Amino acid sequence: ATSNSPVTDGQRQTLLFSEPPPVTKEEPAMGLILDSNLADLLVIVATLLFFLYRYFTSTFDYFKVRGIPYLEPTPFFGNIKDLILMRISGAEQSQKLYRDLKQHRFGGVFHSRRPGLMVRDPELLKLFLQKDFNHFQDRGMMVADIKKNPIAAHLFNLEGAKWRNLRVKLNPTFTPGRMKMMFQLLNECAKELQAVLRQQADDGTGQRDSLLDHSATEAWSESYYMIEVNLFRVMVGRVDLPVGVLEMRDVFAQYTTDVIGTCVFGLQFNSMKDPDSEFRRMGKKVFQSSFTASLRRFLFVGLPGVAKLFNLKFASDDVSNFFLKVVKETVEYREKNNVVRNDFMQLLIQLKNQGKLDPEDEDPPNGTRRMSSGVAGKGVPSTDTKEGDIERPDGLPVLCQTDLTDYRPDGLPVLCPTDLTDKVLAAQAFVFFLAGFETSSTAMSFCMYELALNQDIQDRLRAEVDDTLQAHGDVMTYEAVQDMHYLDRIISETLRKYPPAPNLYRKCTVPYPIPGTSITLEQGTRVLIPAYAIHHDPEFYPDPEKFDPERFTEENKGSRPSCTYLPFGEGPRICIGVRFGLLQVKVGLATLVRHYRFTACDRTAVPLVLDPRSYVTAAKGGIWLRATLRD
Repeated sequence: ATSNSPVTDGQRQTLLFSEPPPVTKEEPAMGLILDSNLADLLVIVATLLFFLYRYFTSTFDYFKVRGIPYLEPTPFFGNIKDLILMRISGAEQSQKLYRDLKQHRFGGVFHSRRPGLMVRDPELLKLFLQKDFNHFQDRGMMVADIKKNPIAAHLFNLEGAKWRNLRVKLNPTFTPGRMKMMFQLLNECAKELQAVLRQQADDGTGQRDSLLDHSATEAWSESYYMIEVNLFRVMVGRVDLPVGVLEMRDVFAQYTTDVIGTCVFGLQFNSMKDPDSEFRRMGKKVFQSSFTASLRRFLFVGLPGVAKLFNLKFASDDVSNFFLKVVKETVEYREKNNVVRNDFMQLLIQLKNQGKLDPEDEDPPNGTRRMSSGVAGKGVPSTDTKEGDIERPDGLPVLCQTDLTDYRPDGLPVLCPTDLTDKVLAAQAFVFFLAGFETSSTAMSFCMYELALNQDIQDRLRAEVDDTLQAHGDVMTYEAVQDMHYLDRIISETLRKYPPAPNLYRKCTVPYPIPGTSITLEQGTRVLIPAYAIHHDPEFYPDPEKFDPERFTEENKGSRPSCTYLPFGEGPRICIGVRFGLLQVKVGLATLVRHYRFTACDRTAVPLVLDPRSYVTAAKGGIWLRATLRD
């Protein structure tokens, strides 16, 4: 039909029911808006990524411009990608870097964006840790604000004058004489460990001792019986485990926790009877293996500025407050009631009230000498200095009115008064607790693992323990433990193969020209000492994966370079509690080996896998062994 034709009825009906044509308006296209927003977002993301990339790579030329050999880093990860992704442990990561730097005496590595100098050469280590210690006396660890977190003001964290003053005061607390005074307290804990283990070990007939046989001992009360059964369930985890199978690290952690409780705090922690005691839980909380703990460790080591920005702490507030409260109440009770015990807390109280301890004839821990800053030794301990005496090179005492850390041009710190307040005492007791229970329990469990896999070594050790105790009237005494020389070698080999701290750290506090090179380390340079890697270097320890206590005969020890055995550090900053730690390990191991035989079981991992989430060298999944009562 044409435009002039009349509209028919059908057409009219179609028009009535048809949609009207859309009205076109002048509006911007929605697609253009979305495209514009997406483009803006991409620009923002790209800008952020660019600045992040620049931030994480801005330090990557640090060693190149200084002429120091280094390993090529990866953005964000640096040289520790596998550690950050928790594929391998810190020990294995540093061993990998150590091998990659095989052609060099030292070389640069990056923990994320943070540069550090890894030292491989034992002669250089001797200079850094001993002879030229004044240039490297700080650890360079990220420490929380001590005013906000007073529990962090302990010997491990402190630097410069604060560390030196406190170390001088605390050195006399770890002499052999004082170890001997505490021996009976420690031995009582070992007896308790032996008694507790008796309730779980295989009695040699495929049965546990009388633990689950209620009628075997009529003298038991119903309540005591239930305590023992609950203890058994907690310690082994499941009652359907094979007879005598135990997770050794947890067993030894309960023992070392009780040792620290009685020898440091003067308290009965009762961790062996109550594995869920508050002190045990607090210890676990600090060293828990988790993703958040691993992230915190990464920030401490790789991005300390970020860690400080967010006020991250090694110990949470509830842990800090718990120990501050315990120490405060203990000190107040003893001072109010004139209570005196032969323990570390008493020595700390004496230091607090008198400023010093009564002098003894014995040397400070591990054969190190008294601390001095005399010019002859460049700050290395010397024998001609009285406790607490600090001198300038001209022989006059250093005096100042502040406790701030400062350094003189010759590298010695300006020494200042250190007030031993209750909070400072709590910080020292806290670090004694952590170091004593975690590292010692780990060392004991690794040692028992090796004894279980090497029955000939276990038999020889058992014979030595029997013979030595027989010579000492069949009584475990301080002198008897000192005579167990094969036990010494076994523990030394354990600590070689599994050093508690896989790496040691130092910070250059005064510019230091590296001998034999044109390189000068700047103040603030971080130094990494790969203890685990050195302990597994075939050059120093042939067939390093073999467990061989004979490496530590006097003859073999003398054939190795110094600074190739570093489980406790070396030099003036060596672990102050090494004597005490070794003593509790020796007493615990000797007591158990005397009464039980330890063997591998179906749950025993061979070889062990190291836990990538742990702060210290630890076995992933624990160490499971079978304990059988000795014939």
